[in-house]
Amino acid sequence: MPSYVAPGYLVFAREGKLMVQPFDATLLRTTGEPVPVVPERVAFDDFSGIAVYSVSQDGVLLYLPDTPIASQLQWWVRSGKAPENIAEPGLNRMLQISPEGSRVLVDRSSGIWIYEITQHIWNRFTFDGGLSEARWSPDGRQVFYTDRQGRVFSLLRKASDGSGAEETIWQSDQWLAPRSVSPNGRYLLYETYDAQQGFQLSQLTLSGNRQTTAFIQTQFNEGNATFSPNGGWVTYVSDKSGEYQIYVRPFPGPGEEWQVSSGIAAEVGGGSSIALKWRADGKEAFYLSADWQVMSVPVTTAPRFQTGVPRPLFAVPPGSQFDVTADGQRFLVNAPLQNSEAQPLNVVLNWNSSHASK
Repeated sequence: MPSYVAPGYLVFAREGKLMVQPFDATLLRTTGEPVPVVPERVAFDDFSGIAVYSVSQDGVLLYLPDTPIASQLQWWVRSGKAPENIAEPGLNRMLQISPEGSRVLVDRSSGIWIYEITQHIWNRFTFDGGLSEARWSPDGRQVFYTDRQGRVFSLLRKASDGSGAEETIWQSDQWLAPRSVSPNGRYLLYETYDAQQGFQLSQLTLSGNRQTTAFIQTQFNEGNATFSPNGGWVTYVSDKSGEYQIYVRPFPGPGEEWQVSSGIAAEVGGGSSIALKWRADGKEAFYLSADWQVMSVPVTTAPRFQTGVPRPLFAVPPGSQFDVTADGQRFLVNAPLQNSEAQPLNVVLNWNSSHASK
């Protein structure tokens, strides 16, 4: 949200750049073009549009510089044995193992890439470094992903081998991202965000006439949905209890809701750590606890949905993301390579003096 600074400026972030624009508070209109306040990018959330800065009325600007953190893809096993690095470190923000287990979708800041595990080869899938949330189709033959052109956000799909043209399946003026495709390929769960409603979940019919309906729509934040392997259940994250937890409910519903987790890491939103991961047979699920332990949860779905007591398997570095192989025996972890020291804030004094004559 823009900040007004007397005698007549609007300060706001635009895709990570902190901008200032002359503003007439009497006429409620801008009177000039926006220009950068500082040369470097500030820490910026692409999804909520929130930038980390504060500006006072007496010319003091405080901001957090955008410092991308590299991470390392690592194979872990259930025992927590020392991990095995795969590929070179990079600016990885999201990962998902393909259904057959031979490839990995990774957002590498420059776009979506597909890593061939056995050949140790990176294949670039998209060529836009903007919003790059992506998910596999159940058969691994397609990839669903997000793009933005101006103020229009699009859900797209394309063959995972890169052949053919991309297909636009839905568009909106709100941020949106694919979360999970039903095992029968008929439905896509996707997440939206706006400043009034926060994070919400919707479902899109992929066959026939495409229709979108709310899957969950409340006054709380809900996101990071995942279909169960049999398609009869959906797990998701909500802050309805006052803190984020993982819940499950039947699909397509209606039906009772159960809480699965007991304290989880991070929050909803793109690249988040907290989506539940299923073993392919649906009898076990995994999530990251608040203290960054990979937790194992036994699951039964008949005659009713039940979960056992979560138990820790091993700890991962704070800020990690993970996915699990179909048999539940190996875990691909995206581990940040970062210094534990807090990053300092930058202070600029009399920042508005250079704009007084503009």
